Amino acid sequence: MRRGCNKIVKSKRTQEAFTEKYKPKIRGIKNKEEKSVQTEEEIKEVWINYFKEILNEEQAAEEIIIATGEESMEIEEPTLEEVRQIISRSRNAKPPDADKVSVELLKYSDESLNEQMHK
Repeated sequence: MRRGCNKIVKSKRTQEAFTEKYKPKIRGIKNKEEKSVQTEEEIKEVWINYFKEILNEEQAAEEIIIATGEESMEIEEPTLEEVRQIISRSRNAKPPDADKVSVELLKYSDESLNEQMHK
């Protein structure tokens, strides 16, 4: 008998949940003055001002770092063995990248293709 009561209570709660009117959540943000803003128009205005400030900010010349040839790191070319390892670890059945070469083609080709990839 108790199980029947539980089902009735559950169905009643479900019915109440569906018949209840929608209550939108009130979300607010703080403006520059740290005051809470909750209306849609005020929130839009805060975001507009925020992005205008961020995107129109001018950077000082000292802050901009330009990489020159002397400061950049040297990157070593991968060895033939590293190329082989990368190809063998790659997963099959992935769509080809922009170069339209599938992983399976590289994995199951002869050694000359690995050497060409290394060059």
